[in-house]
Amino acid sequence: MIEFLICLIGSILGTLLGLIPGSHINNILPFLLSFSFFLNPLQLSLFIISISTSQIISSYIPSIFLGAPNEENALSILPGHKLLLKGNGISAIKIMITSSLLSTLFSFLLIAIFFNFFNFFYQISRNFVSILILLTILIMILIERKIKRILLSSFIFLISGIFGILALNFPLVNQNYILFPVLSGLFGISTLINSLNEKPKIPKQNFNIKIDFNKKLIKSSFIGSIFGILVGFLPAIGVSQAAIISQQILRIKDELNFLASLSSINVANEIFSLFAIYLINNPRSGASIAIQRILTNISLYHLFLFSSSILISLSISSLLSIKIAKRFVRIIEKIDYFKLNLIVLSYLLTSIFIFTGIYGLFLALISSSIGILAYKLGIKRSDCMGVLLIPSLLFFLKLNPIVYQILGI
Repeated sequence: MIEFLICLIGSILGTLLGLIPGSHINNILPFLLSFSFFLNPLQLSLFIISISTSQIISSYIPSIFLGAPNEENALSILPGHKLLLKGNGISAIKIMITSSLLSTLFSFLLIAIFFNFFNFFYQISRNFVSILILLTILIMILIERKIKRILLSSFIFLISGIFGILALNFPLVNQNYILFPVLSGLFGISTLINSLNEKPKIPKQNFNIKIDFNKKLIKSSFIGSIFGILVGFLPAIGVSQAAIISQQILRIKDELNFLASLSSINVANEIFSLFAIYLINNPRSGASIAIQRILTNISLYHLFLFSSSILISLSISSLLSIKIAKRFVRIIEKIDYFKLNLIVLSYLLTSIFIFTGIYGLFLALISSSIGILAYKLGIKRSDCMGVLLIPSLLFFLKLNPIVYQILGI
């Protein structure tokens, strides 16, 4: 009974945490670990799991309605923004939540089927990480097809990558928060500035939309779950990059199915990251690292409790997030969207300053310029993910020393 209560409280706290733009469980893990004075290791682990999984669901709300990204859902901003301006903001939230729940079931199924093979797959994949990153980059660029757009895409990818190398080695900003100004600028602030220039109005939102469990949705969620688990193997490939590849494989062209795929990858990645402690003896997220430190000798019994905590927290957060989203929409419908964008922009800049100081604002300014440039050139914003992919590629190719010398780092 006490474990259920812990999961309930963790789910509520995680839901609230996800509503705060730029927040992440990694930021509060030191505080959560202090709860070891009140909770035993297993209870504290379940508490951390419930927070880390429930925050995923509620983080869709600021991403869709405010254009405030984190590392996992940065690519949801543009399709979510388009749906919001079509009156389908609630649809975006519902489809992401539905896909997340489907992905949970698919992830458990896939983990059960391949349970005894994950460690073998992991050992093999480590030898091909650099090749997989390079293939990911080529896919992202070559899908443009026309020579001019390929060149422009390569340009955005390259300058994002160079910026990423410099930012990730920038000594004047706390590296624990470095992605906050970088990703906020590339995807959030740049989108808000473009919205301010275009002065859009939020149309009346449709509340009475039922999600159709069609083949496209189920397929997007299933393939997304597979990619989410694969992301857990590959340290350099993130949720956003996996979403782009799955988009090409499934030939997804509409916003709703892209969001379905992205949210499925996100949840599957989080689930596998938690299970990776046992499956490959290598924690794959901040939450799983914390759990490995406080809970020794993890067994199948612990995995069963982990699974129960995940199901409880995702269910509670889903119900809460839908209600919060509906109330939030009713509020923003009454507010001038230009003023709302100014408020959100001010909030993001203030948060960046609080967490990373004046130098963080400097990084946000540069990354915003790159994001705006991509928009003006008509190039997909996902090419800005070169900010993470190129530094990762250099690391696995062991070319960092050479590049650092050239750039004077």
